Amino acid sequence: MSRASLSDVRKKNKEIVKKAIFDHPQISRVELAEYTGLSGGTITNLVNELLASGEILESFEQKSTGGRRRVGLVIQMTADHVVLVEVKHRQISFKIYDTTKQLIETKVMRTNYVNGNTIVEFMVEELERLAKKPVKIGLLIDENMIESELSYMLSTGLSQDNIPIRDALKMFKIDQVEIEFTSQYHLEEEIANAKLEGIENYIYTALDYEMTAQIYMRGKLVDHSGQTVISMSPLLEQMGLLDKWREVFHTVATLKNSPVGTVSGKSLLSLKKSPQKTIAEITASVLAIILNFYDLDAVFMVGNGTNIPGIEHSVQKLLRIKTVRYPEHIYVLGAAVGDYSENMVKRLTERVVFGS
Repeated sequence: MSRASLSDVRKKNKEIVKKAIFDHPQISRVELAEYTGLSGGTITNLVNELLASGEILESFEQKSTGGRRRVGLVIQMTADHVVLVEVKHRQISFKIYDTTKQLIETKVMRTNYVNGNTIVEFMVEELERLAKKPVKIGLLIDENMIESELSYMLSTGLSQDNIPIRDALKMFKIDQVEIEFTSQYHLEEEIANAKLEGIENYIYTALDYEMTAQIYMRGKLVDHSGQTVISMSPLLEQMGLLDKWREVFHTVATLKNSPVGTVSGKSLLSLKKSPQKTIAEITASVLAIILNFYDLDAVFMVGNGTNIPGIEHSVQKLLRIKTVRYPEHIYVLGAAVGDYSENMVKRLTERVVFGS
């Protein structure tokens, strides 16, 4: 092997070791060898190099038995910090983390309604008070929100324009903001749980009063003219199905909240099949159009429409009739229950530590 090749291997191994320490703070040298598969001698040499360069530190933990202290390894904290802004329907959280993923400070703003203007104004105010500019800023948006809800209304006195939140932030010199949705992490979790790691092209669609979709190609969220969460309402309206779609969700809500046999003078049993059939047919019709443009491996569905038993099987059956390019996998996902802020903070700090 050439000297250049040996150098490349050593550099790659060093990154593997550093990444393992980043992912597993307090990991020991022995654990590091087991985790990475590298030999003990290689681990010793690489750890010594990283210690000498100040990229990592030794952390001593006293054993509870009073015996020899365990020596763990941690990433060296720098003076840099990252900011994560979490957006939910009635709450915005501004969180500051150091480069070891430790939370330094949190400020929460609660409001009756969150929109692009409240987000931008809150971020500008909080960032201006910081003595040092963060090296990374992340905006994590709840999966139940769509980007049209987050547009910034720009008033010039003569007119009003709605602009994407990313462009609004740039107006205030807040650039390079990474915008992600909790649905991205929810999907990663579900794909891993279903052992579908090979799936790269898929759609995540919310079957609710407002039908939305997010399309992923090669695992990356597709951007449609600045929008990543796409409202299906214009398409439904064009198909002449928007009123029918919204009417059926009104029916579903009524069925859910009414006693058996008292819904608009009809029995629950007589209505029960209608919402399922209508939601399945309209969903399949919309997906069939999308499949004309995207070759998808899977469909992931969430929302109130998925509460109807067997909805995924009905949609799959209809897609096989409507198109020859139907996806092999159709899944109903439960509501996201995890706190995905840690996932995004890990990504942000990882990019700082590893310079990506």
